[in-house]
Amino acid sequence: MNRGELIPIEDYLRIVTPYLAQDEFKGAPLVLSAVGRFLGEEQGVMQATAAAGHALKLVILLDLEEEVVWERWRGSLKLLDRGARADDGLEALKVRLQEFHHKTQPVIDFYQQHGLLAVVDGSAAPKVVETSVLDALYRRAQEQVSLG
Repeated sequence: MNRGELIPIEDYLRIVTPYLAQDEFKGAPLVLSAVGRFLGEEQGVMQATAAAGHALKLVILLDLEEEVVWERWRGSLKLLDRGARADDGLEALKVRLQEFHHKTQPVIDFYQQHGLLAVVDGSAAPKVVETSVLDALYRRAQEQVSLG
């Protein structure tokens, strides 16, 4: 992870998916961040959330052009607002962007094909992004209610 790579699928499935099936999560709404990002993870996430009593209903993609990622990274260097994270260096960010293109994009396509994807403009102001995410979640909840 410090080099910008996503954790291997096997580790993810072994560590994260059993966690989701804990009794404390059964029947409760659950918002997950940065899960199901590798091709192959999506089935494990869907199975684990279903087993925990709340099947996967929506995946939100914060869509951001690569140039904006770099602008924000340069800005964070000036602000010193990220702390001393090993995975925030230049080389790690290059690797993370490669990982996204090669490993995450196919999963995004999977979620879209299954009607689970909501795309939010990640380049907007933070409050706008927050509102857009909440609106997408609300719309999906309303759809679920109307379907019965």
